[in-house]
Amino acid sequence: ENIFPPLIFSLFFGAVLSTMGAAGKPLLDLFTALNETIIRCVMIVMYVAPIGIFGLTAGSIGEAELASAGGFIAELAGLARYALTVLAGLAIHGALTLPIILVVLAKRKPVRFFRVMIPQIMTAFSTASSMAALPVALTLATKENKISDRIAGFVLPIGATINMDGTALYEGV
Repeated sequence: ENIFPPLIFSLFFGAVLSTMGAAGKPLLDLFTALNETIIRCVMIVMYVAPIGIFGLTAGSIGEAELASAGGFIAELAGLARYALTVLAGLAIHGALTLPIILVVLAKRKPVRFFRVMIPQIMTAFSTASSMAALPVALTLATKENKISDRIAGFVLPIGATINMDGTALYEGV
């Protein structure tokens, strides 16, 4: 419920731990190993999640009445219109807004940048979660797009938490 006290404690604890040098290294190594473990667990779950989602969707479709007024076909048509509107908005945002920002502010070539980030983009679309795609984004940003670990480690988690462009578009539609 109240996340503020653990957040403050974690920041304080991490700040003190980072000043301890060799004495704090074993605990820092433990937290690093825990972080890697959690990231790998999330990756495994992301690989099997589509199977579960398919099963849930198939169950819902199997229970629906197909031909009745307001039944499955009518719901599907409304959902299709909604999905096309959201996808059009995302296409405009992804094909125009984001590349312009990348060129103007980062002085990077959008085609190369986005080509490298395709696995992260696919992960984000398939899971509908910025946080689930975060481990893939961190790896690709640092290894493939040559963004420093410090910058990627700071900016990407904040962006996954705060920068919800897709959610804002989804809610708006």
